[in-house]
Amino acid sequence: MKYFKKIATGLDVQPALAEIAAKGSHLWSMATGQSLENAIRGYRGNANPEGTRIVHWEDFAIYPAVNALFKEAVSQLPKSNMIERARVRILPPQSKMKAHRDSLKPNARRYQVCLQAGPEAFFQIKNEKCRFNPGELWFCNILDRLHFVDNPSDIARAVLVIDAFV
Repeated sequence: MKYFKKIATGLDVQPALAEIAAKGSHLWSMATGQSLENAIRGYRGNANPEGTRIVHWEDFAIYPAVNALFKEAVSQLPKSNMIERARVRILPPQSKMKAHRDSLKPNARRYQVCLQAGPEAFFQIKNEKCRFNPGELWFCNILDRLHFVDNPSDIARAVLVIDAFV
């Protein structure tokens, strides 16, 4: 694969999912439209310019299982990475995140831990598609590249997104 690289498998996402269901079940129901961006904001999160579909928390402190998963994922990353921000993103069933380019620094790196996804859901960068399974940590080379996510499945797609730079 040219734009995706699997970094790790077997991360235990069940405690984080259970915690989101118990403490943040409203997040799943609020995930309407294209996506619920930054449903749980963690490390140095930024506000969504649209400002309407976001629920913000200052950090992962009230979500200790999500925070533990974040720390486990970061431990799998190259030591040269400096974490810039992290957040949980939810894409509802039968929906898409439209194609776009993120404005990232030239030395930026994007990683995603799949928390939940149906088998039909995929992330596409240029012409390359990748399906993530729960518990997998992926590097996604989106730097200045058109990309989108499609979730035609019957369950929400949820990922822990970690942005870093070197």
